[in-house]
Amino acid sequence: MDLRSNSLPQKSRTKVANKNKWKSTVRKQKHEAGESYVSRRGKLVPQKQIQTTKNCQQHCKFSCSTKISSNERQSLFKSFYKLTTNEKRHFILNSTERCLTKRPQGGSSQRTTSFSYFLIVRNLRIRVCKQFYLGTLNISQKPVYTAHNTKNSETNLPAPDMRGKTVNSLRKLPEELKFNVMSHIQSFPTVEAHYCRANTTRQYLDSNLSVAKMYDLYKETCEKEQTSPVKLSMYRRIFVTHFNLGFHEPKSDKCDTCELYRLAKTQSNTTEKMEKKFEKHTSDKILMRNEREKDKKQSVPVLVFDLQNVINIPRTEISSFYYRRKFNVYNLTGYFTTTKTVYCILWTEAQSGRTGNYLASAFKKLLDTVATENDFNDLITWSDSCVPQNRNQLISNAVLEFLKENPRMNSVTTKYSVPSHSCCQEVDSADSVIEKAMTKTEVFSPLGLVHLMEQINKNRPFRVIQLNNESDFKDFSTTAKLLNYKIVPFTKIASIKFSQILHEIEYKLTHHPNEEAVLVNIRYLESKRRTGSVQDVTQVIPKPARRNKELPNEKQKDLKEMLKYMPEHDKEYYSALLQT
Repeated sequence: MDLRSNSLPQKSRTKVANKNKWKSTVRKQKHEAGESYVSRRGKLVPQKQIQTTKNCQQHCKFSCSTKISSNERQSLFKSFYKLTTNEKRHFILNSTERCLTKRPQGGSSQRTTSFSYFLIVRNLRIRVCKQFYLGTLNISQKPVYTAHNTKNSETNLPAPDMRGKTVNSLRKLPEELKFNVMSHIQSFPTVEAHYCRANTTRQYLDSNLSVAKMYDLYKETCEKEQTSPVKLSMYRRIFVTHFNLGFHEPKSDKCDTCELYRLAKTQSNTTEKMEKKFEKHTSDKILMRNEREKDKKQSVPVLVFDLQNVINIPRTEISSFYYRRKFNVYNLTGYFTTTKTVYCILWTEAQSGRTGNYLASAFKKLLDTVATENDFNDLITWSDSCVPQNRNQLISNAVLEFLKENPRMNSVTTKYSVPSHSCCQEVDSADSVIEKAMTKTEVFSPLGLVHLMEQINKNRPFRVIQLNNESDFKDFSTTAKLLNYKIVPFTKIASIKFSQILHEIEYKLTHHPNEEAVLVNIRYLESKRRTGSVQDVTQVIPKPARRNKELPNEKQKDLKEMLKYMPEHDKEYYSALLQT
């Protein structure tokens, strides 16, 4: 990849600095204009005004006040404070003269130069006394000394103001060193955000990494290549200003609706529409939590499920592994409240991806496993409200297929959390325990991952089920097209109840206890059925789903490079996988 090309992210990790709004910049601008401002120490500096320190009409040999009126002094004052710092030095050099003093040798005075002061009024250069000149401009004598001491002796021009002109360290850094740092940062493989892929361009690095650890690896690379590394501060600055990278972390708990309302409330910028939207959002959240608490107290068992963040393996401290593309493992975690058992439905990217059809297959396997190991006739499931993942026709068809295969089941009710306020804490806790365990143990392959998950809880072991290529992945998308799911508003529903009358479902738009469920028949009418389609969904058996293509060549190459560091059984797993 050519790092010198325009291939880097347009947005950086940090915000772009707006120096015009900095307090120091505003303070400097007010100081330059002679306006009132608060100093860095919190002291109020008053506005500049013309000062008169002596009576230049009676006690001045130049009679300044008789030659220049108060209005003319005011005009000079205003014009002076409209100039920039450098232009003010030009003004001072043009209106003052410095010459050697004419004093006898051996005198007691150490002053060797004296100044003459002039003000230009009515196109006349009028000489004035020192007090009149400094009082008109409201300055001390120090700017006069500075202008003459720093001027160019040949051109009589002031030296440029060098304050704030320190060269940016990134610009001083040689392009070759900067290129090496950027190349090293881009050598780490990235993954997409798990929950907000459509709302962000940020990419994520391995959760085991940090900027400090990346810098240590960078220094190791520099030692091998016998090049000089930059400092950690410079490495970090390049990381945050040239890349929009984060580290793989669990989903954010902040809610967009709540955060926007909070911000608008802080700025006193709320509208009636926003108030109503937030009130409804808060009401839905409370109703959801009440419904969840009610389900905990009922006799009907509850199954909570959610898809864990993508698990990237191998996980180890071998430095070269950080630069290799990892093998993706997917885990649909379930928690059955009756037995307090955690279920982990695992599959890998070599089998399939994590699109809706494969998630529905994993959910169907979860339902089958729970039903086989427990005796119940009704079931309630809770999940988050992600439409592509949980709240769609594919999951619905998986539930219908489960009911069709289990005639003893009366109903399955799928309930959904309010967006950004998940009530799947049991599953989130299990996922957190898995992530924590992986930071303490080396995991090279799915075999090691399964063993690790089974050993996490000794008292109540996790039930780990690996999906089978031939029997577990079903094509629910094809069978879903045989039913009229268009009449179900999946983006708005709060719950759906399925029964043994497979063509009829009941849905609610809120979790309000008094809301009546809407009963709909999702079977196509005779006039709308497609030619050759069956009339009854019970006659359809989902076909095996198509498997994904084989692993990308780059990933296969990286996995082969890592084989020599792995234990024998993990090496055998990948060797068999890479040969297929």
